[in-house]
Amino acid sequence: NVLNKTMTALRNEKEDLIKETTTLTQIKSQLEKELAHEKEKSLELEKELKELSAKTQNLEEVKKNLDGQLKILNQKILALKRENEECKEKLEEIGITKKEYKSDKDLFQIRKIALYRRILSYVQDKEFDKAIKECKKVLEINPQDKDAHFNLGFLYSLKKDFKRAVKEYKKVLAIDPHDKEVYYNLAIIYHQNLKDEKKARYYYEKFLKEIGK
Repeated sequence: NVLNKTMTALRNEKEDLIKETTTLTQIKSQLEKELAHEKEKSLELEKELKELSAKTQNLEEVKKNLDGQLKILNQKILALKRENEECKEKLEEIGITKKEYKSDKDLFQIRKIALYRRILSYVQDKEFDKAIKECKKVLEINPQDKDAHFNLGFLYSLKKDFKRAVKEYKKVLAIDPHDKEVYYNLAIIYHQNLKDEKKARYYYEKFLKEIGK
């Protein structure tokens, strides 16, 4: 009887151990699944973080580029303002009236300066559509005006209309194939906005060639 009781107790203990082992195995399996899931989430978060970091860096580069272009545009417009003042002084000195302009070129320069004064004002107020309209008025006077096409390219970039910006910049190159600023701007647009690395590389190489002359 004692032996039977002992054997029964051992069998019960063995069954309990088997049940406990089974339970522990199930718990271990569940923990491994949860760990794998957490690792997957961690990898996804790491990927998202890298993408966010890349986007942030890209936005900083775009902002830096646009700031640089805006500075160039402001410099050009300031130069035109100085030219306007000089023209006004000259006109006052010789007492010339609008009807007395000696050539179409004189009239064009005066009208162009007046238009660029308005363009400057609109850009400073971030009224880019109105600035674009004034640039087009310059082109109505002279379709081959390089500065007007360049400024249109810049203004379209500010509006994120990059295809139109490219079109205007290419018109500048048709007039002056050695304009390094245009090559640089096209390289930036194709790289950062239109995602065409082949064209970006092409225009960047043209830019390097021009600055190396």
